[in-house]
Amino acid sequence: MTTLFVHGYNYDIASGEDPERQYVYWREFVDDADVVAFRWQSTPRDGVWGAWVSGHWNTYHWAWSQAIKAGDRLAGLLRRQDGPCDVVCHSLGSRVAYHAMSRTPDRVRRVLTFNGADSVSHARQCITSVDGPVVISVKTKADDVLARMGRLFTPKIGPEWVVGYDGLDKPWPPGWFEIDLGAGGDGPGYGDHDWSFMNPDFWPRWRSVLAGG
Repeated sequence: MTTLFVHGYNYDIASGEDPERQYVYWREFVDDADVVAFRWQSTPRDGVWGAWVSGHWNTYHWAWSQAIKAGDRLAGLLRRQDGPCDVVCHSLGSRVAYHAMSRTPDRVRRVLTFNGADSVSHARQCITSVDGPVVISVKTKADDVLARMGRLFTPKIGPEWVVGYDGLDKPWPPGWFEIDLGAGGDGPGYGDHDWSFMNPDFWPRWRSVLAGG
């Protein structure tokens, strides 16, 4: 089973590095031999100026506008694989992954999402448009990045409810599941935007999720 990795905001393809070092951690619970690392330009190369001249009031707003285009590219990559794939994504990468899933539902088995920054409205639209793929969304109210930037810096005027902080209202659509890490806890890094996959205590659980457990 091939697994595609999809990073989130603030990655410049020109760097050539693993996006925000995320993929290094994801390989701890995914068979590295079957990984395809997807990269998309999720920050303007000219920073805030690049966002402004293209009509966006901040760099996150610009990246949000690019996510659907990146999802089209990801859908093309999925079609080129030998069979259905799993997708692991983080933050704004969820918007990319969900769009690709809606375009190629026969090429996606599971989507494991960490702290998803996609809007609940878009996520619900995508999962209700397909029959077969399963989305497992890991969320937490301890994520200050989603609480502040992820919910307030999107194109919408006012707060945008996002999957990794608010979650979808129940009853969930068929194929949608959530794992709530809660709002309280302790330990190094607790509450960080990437704590859900950097904490090695969780790796066996994510391995089990991808295995269908």
